[in-house]
Amino acid sequence: MSEEVKPLSEIRYFTEFLEENLKRKVLDYTLKPLTKSGHNFGAILQSVEVTVSAEYDPDKHEIYHFVAKTPLTNRSTLLQPKWCLMKEIRFYSIVIPAIEEFERLANVPEAKRLDAFIPCIASRISLNIVAENEDSDAVLLLQNMKFQNYFTRDKHIGFDTQETFVILKNLAKMHALCIAMRRLRPELFDKKVNPYLELINSTSNDDYQFQVQYAPANCYEYLVCSFSIFANLSKIICKELPLIDDISPEMRTTIVNSIRLSKEFYACSARTIDTPYTTVVNKDFWINNIMIKQDDNSKPTKVKFYDFQLCGYESFVLDLIFFLFTSVQNEDLKTNFKTFIEHYFLEFFKTIDFAGCSMEEYTFEKMWAEIRKKAKFTLFRLFVRAKITKDDQTAYLANDIADNMTPYEKPASKTILDQWKFIIEIFVENEFF
Repeated sequence: MSEEVKPLSEIRYFTEFLEENLKRKVLDYTLKPLTKSGHNFGAILQSVEVTVSAEYDPDKHEIYHFVAKTPLTNRSTLLQPKWCLMKEIRFYSIVIPAIEEFERLANVPEAKRLDAFIPCIASRISLNIVAENEDSDAVLLLQNMKFQNYFTRDKHIGFDTQETFVILKNLAKMHALCIAMRRLRPELFDKKVNPYLELINSTSNDDYQFQVQYAPANCYEYLVCSFSIFANLSKIICKELPLIDDISPEMRTTIVNSIRLSKEFYACSARTIDTPYTTVVNKDFWINNIMIKQDDNSKPTKVKFYDFQLCGYESFVLDLIFFLFTSVQNEDLKTNFKTFIEHYFLEFFKTIDFAGCSMEEYTFEKMWAEIRKKAKFTLFRLFVRAKITKDDQTAYLANDIADNMTPYEKPASKTILDQWKFIIEIFVENEFF
């Protein structure tokens, strides 16, 4: 292995792993970190450049570019081994192929099929071939899409209208295909999808032992938005609500109640009951987990979704609303909110129809009713995410942890308060409370 840049984590028996799955002799490989330590709480991301002998001429060589995802080395203070990376490995190795199989069985035209997942090259959960749970030798190897001209947007800027349309088109396809599979091919869904959407019960001390002061400095962003270690944070946010301009006491009471419902919703360990609108959801579908590709005229044409460590089973509303308010530029969202929602609906309807599923439950009126029923459950996470991404004062500093402080204990800045107000105004306009 080349030593130009020290990797975040060595990968044991990586050459053998590569050769077994690429079916080529590995001449060299280089690992380089893609994230700083602690930026992704469930895994370490590293780029991989692999030099292999050419298939038909061993004197020549070829170069492949991948991304390797491996467990955190200090994960014992964060997660139990049975979750996170293993869940994502199952998503890539079992759930995605099941979605593709359903498209073939349903005779969905190839031009209309979903193409939003990063190709998975190989995976393992352990060096022990009979292991049932992930250990420190787990690896998920994905195609490095940057070498196919995909890129990410700055989370502080957000997606524009045209980019949002392309993303929503693919998100609607993913949600609709999984609903159609559950309804038309329940045996396929129950065998290859349903078992891998287990809830992460973040209130269980048996599954998660977490102490804030021991967490890596930069993992707050993901942890607080993804797990129900919310009690103190929700109190802080509720105390700051009176600082928002032009919000009546009655509306503050409504928002506090919605935050409580949202917090309880994410802390609930009971599996969601099937409805016409429950589907496979990413649960952390926002700008940091989406790549886009443009054509020669800088028009967005394709997208790739990634990071399915928290994937689960819920209403489509959770992914849709969370994405719009965390990832789209405010001016675009304010101008086109209903247009974005209905663009999602139209692609959803097309996919349901192509799959041969009954359209009875899927009308504009019924889908809007589902959004108005469920959007409030995203409110707390939207407020938390805004407090992270909308103000530089929430930068993650190591000395904050040493002093037993979290970034969320700092007073909300005007930028954050304005973003909360923006969210509230659109919720009110669309009767989400």
